[in-house]
Amino acid sequence: PKPAFMKLTTTPVVRAMTFTKQVFQDIVLPINKLEEQIDKSEEFFDTYPILVYPCRIYDHGEHRGQLRPPRPDQMVPGTKYGMFNDLGVYGVPRAVRERKRWDAVTAMRNMEAYTRSVGGYHFMYADTFLSREEFEEMFDLTAYEIVRKKYQAEGAFPHVYEKTKPEIDIVAVGKAYMDPLS
Repeated sequence: PKPAFMKLTTTPVVRAMTFTKQVFQDIVLPINKLEEQIDKSEEFFDTYPILVYPCRIYDHGEHRGQLRPPRPDQMVPGTKYGMFNDLGVYGVPRAVRERKRWDAVTAMRNMEAYTRSVGGYHFMYADTFLSREEFEEMFDLTAYEIVRKKYQAEGAFPHVYEKTKPEIDIVAVGKAYMDPLS
């Protein structure tokens, strides 16, 4: 089933639990930052095991897709791609397992800030806590916006950001469920 459908068909309490008491995130990060990203994952989520698998991001030129070209330090010498990896973090954070306070919103916002700082990307199916401005910093929407305008999709279809942001007020829900017994 589609994640969007699953989100819409869950009860408000179950939906809140999907991000306040557990983590389901896939994040694409430059592989030259592997040790650092694992440290950040432990700092923010402290849940194991994690999944790490390599992937390439090609430099197709400016504004040629939603992923920005890899930065020079991320490029593999003599190629047109940079080596990245998917960091999959799935499970219940240690603080939640130990019935301690865990602030899911702050943890995710910190991971998103780190991801942007190193030129990484969040998978669009997972919950994102990004503002519209941060989303547009992470993803290159130039070609997307040109096509939306050319085919008069503005107003007819939701913007990609609207499709990826949570359908609930994540900050309010995150605060409501931050304590171990809520």
